[in-house]
Amino acid sequence: MLFRSSQDLVSDSAPYPPEVDGLTLYTYLRIQSSYHLRTMGIYNRLITGSFPTAAELITLDDENVGAWLAQWPRYYSAFPPAGSKHALGVGITKWRYRNLRIVMYRPFLVRWALSSSSYNQQATSSTESLAVFRCLDAAKETILSVEEYWMSRSHFRDRNSTRLNSSHQYY
Repeated sequence: MLFRSSQDLVSDSAPYPPEVDGLTLYTYLRIQSSYHLRTMGIYNRLITGSFPTAAELITLDDENVGAWLAQWPRYYSAFPPAGSKHALGVGITKWRYRNLRIVMYRPFLVRWALSSSSYNQQATSSTESLAVFRCLDAAKETILSVEEYWMSRSHFRDRNSTRLNSSHQYY
């Protein structure tokens, strides 16, 4: 039997539950939905036609991902405490947008890394340099975020499977 709280929103809810200033089951869904609506154009641009310029990607990033991040509620920026059933959703959100940035800017990083001399690396335009550093920053932030998530949770091996579980619920 599934027990619901008075705060849960379901198909037969009347009236709607009051707004809360904190994480709920629906916070993740709302933020992920807005992410996909905001970034669909970026994904389409990456897979159609010629690869975008660094300047075009930076503009798309600022206008879409940056604007989406600015709309996050303050309580969504940090991981919830250990034991919270919402931690995985927050983590997935953080890792997803950073992964998009890595994918967007990776060609500029590879080109920069393959430059045969430090002179060629220094000759990279300031826009391409910004793309390279955005890629590196997203990678570093992802590693630190995954480490923070992993180190702040207990982990155990499920006796009925070979899967390693963390102490959280899946969405």
